[in-house]
Parts: sequence; structure tokens; C-alpha cells
Amino acid sequence: MKKEKYDEPCPETKDAFEAQIALTGLDQVMNIRVLVDDKLKKDITKVVKCSPSESYKTGDDINIFLNEDVFIQLPEKLQELTIIEALAGLSYNYDKDVVEYTKADFHAYSGVMEKHSYEDVVVLRESIKSIFDKAKQAADEARALTKSAGSL
Repeated sequence: MKKEKYDEPCPETKDAFEAQIALTGLDQVMNIRVLVDDKLKKDITKVVKCSPSESYKTGDDINIFLNEDVFIQLPEKLQELTIIEALAGLSYNYDKDVVEYTKADFHAYSGVMEKHSYEDVVVLRESIKSIFDKAKQAADEARALTKSAGSL
């Protein structure tokens, strides 16, 4: 059986996202779905505005793709900051009756930087990078072992 490209997040992750979404009030104006994509390699989240046809079919306005393997390795404070940052670019334009998404400015949202320290964001970025680096190193070592075993 073929593994699906995306999975649903574990209940704890889903609850954490839903709590932050409710705190922002975004749940009142849009439907946000969190999908697990553990193949994300650079950033831990990817926010995508759904096309009109996808919104029609699924009822979702926004998809947030999350590398949950990395996310669950972060301390709770950094998990919360990851969620806040993923939601920071989302808004609803009441005049145009549309969901809007703006990409991060300077690779971090200024609103997140005002609410949380620069050091917190740097720690988050470095923690995520370190986890990705460890996974890449383990994969490289496994490949090297396989290659050397195959040449014997």
C-alpha cells in the first residue's frame, strides 16, 4: 500500500495549533488545516493559501504543512513560537471578503519579533537547523554503510 504524501498531525500537535488559532480569532474567519509533511527540509512549516477549487472541494482556506518529526523534538516554548510564526502572516480582508497571506519579512514576522525576543527566534532557527543536520548526517552515514557493505 502506497504511503500518502501528507498525514494528519498527532492529537497533541493538532490541539496546540487549534489553541493558537483560536487565540488569534482566525478560526472565526477561515478554515485552517494542518497537514504533516516530514519531507520539509529547510523550514519546519510551509503556509499555503488554497486555490478556489480546493477551497470548494475541502472547505479549507489555508493549509499549513508541518515537519512534525522536527516539531515534536522542540521544547514546548519553541513549539508555541513555531505555531505563532506560522499564523503571523494570515489575515482576513473584510473589504474584499478574502483570506490573505503575506510571507515573512526578514525571514521572521515583525509582530513575532515584537512579542518574543530576537534570541528566542534565533534559538528556534538553530534548534530546527540542528535537528535537520542530525537527520541528514544519520542518512549520509547509513548510505555510506550501505555503499561499503555492497562493495564487499
